[in-house]
Amino acid sequence: MRNPAALLAGAFLLALLWANSPWSASYALWQARLAGLSLRGWIDEGLMTAFLFWVGLELKESWQRSGPALFSLVGLAALGGMLLPGALYLLVSPKEPRGFGVPMVTDVALSLGALSWLAPQSALRPLLGGLGVLDDLGGLFLLAFFYGHGLHPFWLIGLFLLLGIGFWLGHLPWTLGPLGLGCWLLLERAGFQPALSGALVASLVPSTLLASWRTRLTPWIESLVVPLFLLAQGGFPLRGVGLGRVGLGILLGLWLGKPLGILLASGLAFRLGWGAWPSTLSLREGIAGACLGGIGLTVSLYLAASLWQGTLLDQARLGLLLGSLLSFGTAWVIVRWNGFKVL
Repeated sequence: MRNPAALLAGAFLLALLWANSPWSASYALWQARLAGLSLRGWIDEGLMTAFLFWVGLELKESWQRSGPALFSLVGLAALGGMLLPGALYLLVSPKEPRGFGVPMVTDVALSLGALSWLAPQSALRPLLGGLGVLDDLGGLFLLAFFYGHGLHPFWLIGLFLLLGIGFWLGHLPWTLGPLGLGCWLLLERAGFQPALSGALVASLVPSTLLASWRTRLTPWIESLVVPLFLLAQGGFPLRGVGLGRVGLGILLGLWLGKPLGILLASGLAFRLGWGAWPSTLSLREGIAGACLGGIGLTVSLYLAASLWQGTLLDQARLGLLLGSLLSFGTAWVIVRWNGFKVL
């Protein structure tokens, strides 16, 4: 697919229209039970596992392609882009501190799709992609370690042992399926989000297979996995739902905290000698890219749904929607002023 952003945004919009239409009662079909788990639950834990496997492949390939120096720059930028939004959220919504990880995460597929639309030839793509991948994984591991559902060390030890076997046998591609299933079950038993198994198994994929596997998986992720997830999680009734402290904290974290955190951390990286500003990248283009880092839907919705239900979840969804729209709008204005061609 040339640019998946339109499909992903369309899936989210369709979910909103469905949940606010005369047929809104039918949106409850995602709660239908199937083999002990709701349909939405299967999507959350099944499709999100596939998505995180793809994210893990992107991260490993980015490391090999960029080298330690550029990866250090992206890593520090990602850290700044996580810490400042989280701090801003806590400042606005201190009574719901659990949600500080929700505005930390950049939507990889949507942000890169938006960049392709705004500036197709931009040198920002590998930087923004690497930042988004690190954000996604960072947010999920944060959820796992801070909000685990009663951690069980016995199963966690089993997971480490299985991963050790995986690093020994990972050069054999046929072992990755059983290893992935084992990791999924052990993570669930240990009290973590089992979808993290996707990222863990991706770290075991042989380097010779990274590019081909990622290339084959990308169309499925962009055309099926993420749109279906957004369709199942993106719908909520707009009538009577306000931002509240939770939604406002998420909105400000994405719209203001993300770009400021990314830019400040990048400046620190330059001063530490961990990288240099790319010669092909203008300052305004870099600022626009930092703003695109504030587009957060897929993993952020997953995090929010893992933390809240009812009104608080709807407030979080509204904050994510408005924060992402404002982030994209700000980037669009900056790019237009900078004279790039908008297709």
